[in-house]
Amino acid sequence: MEELTVQAFIRGEWIDIGIISFPKSSQHNFRVTELNYLSDYALEHHDKDDFHAVSLNHPVSFFFDDMGKPGWLKFLDDIMPSGASRRYWVKYLDIEDLSSDEQDYVLLKFGTMSPIGNLRIKDSLPERYEVADTLSDLVPKEVLLQELEVTASKCIDLKQRLALRGVPEQILEMPAVGLNYIPEKLTKWGLL
Repeated sequence: MEELTVQAFIRGEWIDIGIISFPKSSQHNFRVTELNYLSDYALEHHDKDDFHAVSLNHPVSFFFDDMGKPGWLKFLDDIMPSGASRRYWVKYLDIEDLSSDEQDYVLLKFGTMSPIGNLRIKDSLPERYEVADTLSDLVPKEVLLQELEVTASKCIDLKQRLALRGVPEQILEMPAVGLNYIPEKLTKWGLL
């Protein structure tokens, strides 16, 4: 049975909140999905249907209830690529020959690293590369910190500059965009 991890952007960071399973995937049926919140998360946020839940229809709970109608969880359509983005990803991943249900699964697994909103599929994030972990061997620490501080100073008023350029308030306030957390994070990292 195939499974994917759902993450939510809460209080400025991505956290694992649940597992989407495809119980009939061994039969190449990806249309039936189930959501199981992680135990600790469900214990802390039980019965919440706000930003802690994947949707109003699926509040945080200990057990999945498909209400007698097994099938595709509708909130997945909101985080999956659609329209031109879907066409791009289908071509990029070379999955044109798969059924639409199988395409949906592959798109969830590989194409939802940065959807609009506060949910994403953790499995779609690119793998970390050793080169990123050994950056300090390539660039002196002082130079790296200095450049990070310069970049950080440019980010401080980013929200205001974007607003002046006409970016809608709804986008600027989206939790997943995270503009409200920039000063806090930069201070926490010692860059301000």
